Amino acid sequence: MIWFVSFAAQLVENSAVGFHIIIAGSIVGFSIIVAVAPAFYGGAAFIQHWNLRFILARSGTAPLNIVRALEEARNRGLLVRVGGGYRFYHRLLQEHFAERDEPGYAKVPVIRRSYDR
Repeated sequence: MIWFVSFAAQLVENSAVGFHIIIAGSIVGFSIIVAVAPAFYGGAAFIQHWNLRFILARSGTAPLNIVRALEEARNRGLLVRVGGGYRFYHRLLQEHFAERDEPGYAKVPVIRRSYDR
């Protein structure tokens, strides 16, 4: 690292071209970091999340702005916010939607807890 700083200082001292090389190298290096870093720090999850939202919106399964739809259902009393997610306000409503038999959809198991009975 010290040799690089020394070399860079000599380039800057000896010519104006050296200064431009250092600036250009810094810009290229920073650009590479900006392009690659998101892949290691959640960028892939962000892209997958938006791809899934877009696919669900295109198929008509869920609206693109799903948070607004969930908040609207919460405001109307169908859902309750629990932590970072939502659940149905009433257990019978949840069971009704879980037990519906729609062609092309997998059957969702209803988990009954001992205190729900």
